[in-house]
Amino acid sequence: MRKPKVLVVNDHAASLLVLQTVLESASDSSTYEILTATSGKETLRMVLHHEFAVILLDVNMPEMDGFATVEIMRSSRCGAHVPIIFITAYSPDDISRLHKGYELGAVDFLFTPIIPQILQAKVSVFVQLVQKNLELQEKSRELSELNNDLRVQRVHDLKESNAALQLEIVERRLAERRASELAARDALTGLFNRRSLTERTEEAIVRAARRKENLAVLFLDLDKFKAVNDTFGHDVGDELLRQVAARIKASVRETDVVARIGGDEFIVLLEGLSSDVDAAALAEKIVSASLKECSIGPHCITTSVSIGISMYPQDGSSAQELLKEADLAMYSAKQERRGSFQFFHRNATAPPSSLSA
Repeated sequence: MRKPKVLVVNDHAASLLVLQTVLESASDSSTYEILTATSGKETLRMVLHHEFAVILLDVNMPEMDGFATVEIMRSSRCGAHVPIIFITAYSPDDISRLHKGYELGAVDFLFTPIIPQILQAKVSVFVQLVQKNLELQEKSRELSELNNDLRVQRVHDLKESNAALQLEIVERRLAERRASELAARDALTGLFNRRSLTERTEEAIVRAARRKENLAVLFLDLDKFKAVNDTFGHDVGDELLRQVAARIKASVRETDVVARIGGDEFIVLLEGLSSDVDAAALAEKIVSASLKECSIGPHCITTSVSIGISMYPQDGSSAQELLKEADLAMYSAKQERRGSFQFFHRNATAPPSSLSA
């Protein structure tokens, strides 16, 4: 049975070699064939002569970029249904390009620098789908060759095999989805990580602008967390972070985004606000929840959070601006009184590093 083929397209020789090496190092790489191309024109020629399980296509190429290549490919019978995964550098301000890629029929985007395990998992899903289809085709061919005496029994066997294969395909898709979710989550708390937060904030800004609504970014910092680590050890500190994360999650709406962006810093993204009063009410709720004593083994630890708040559209128009301004507001809250919250104001400045603990 022939092997599925994977096409890797990149005009940069070093990048092409890295992608090819990552795929060749996968545990199941022997089950598929890797072909390469260095331009949009070469890609179109190869699509005419080969059937590909998936194409990894660089967006930024001279003469004919990835989007133009796919537009031409989709107009031909040979390339109309080939799965495309675009590879590009991530830019929070480039949401429209993502929309364009999906409109052209892309199944996914991968942002550089590439995480090898995610690249291998995504390619493996499409390779295995083709393998299963080839297996089904082979079994169908066998079915046509069976004589009449064996036909009924063989059809029954093939139906059972087909059902098992379809179930395996579904399980593979679920596994690939779980791998993507792991890449988007903080390993300690299960909350969204910084990259996922940035993506969701930019998407929320687009929605808020279209609906003429407010949104708020709450920057939370656990007060005197370093002292907890120094006194009780990092295992206790990690458990404290997990309990605080759970309290924050329980304080917000189900639709609100909660993320841990590193250390003892958390972010809450609130959409659909009528005014900053709603943001203040939620901040007060989180502050109150954090003051409750945390039981960790034999230890009872009392802590608090300081919160800074920035609002869209008055404080900024991008995720980077809103996060920076919420951070400044949080430092102002610490400076005035730990365990409190403040809104961003233009003359806010970061205090000495001693206030960050």
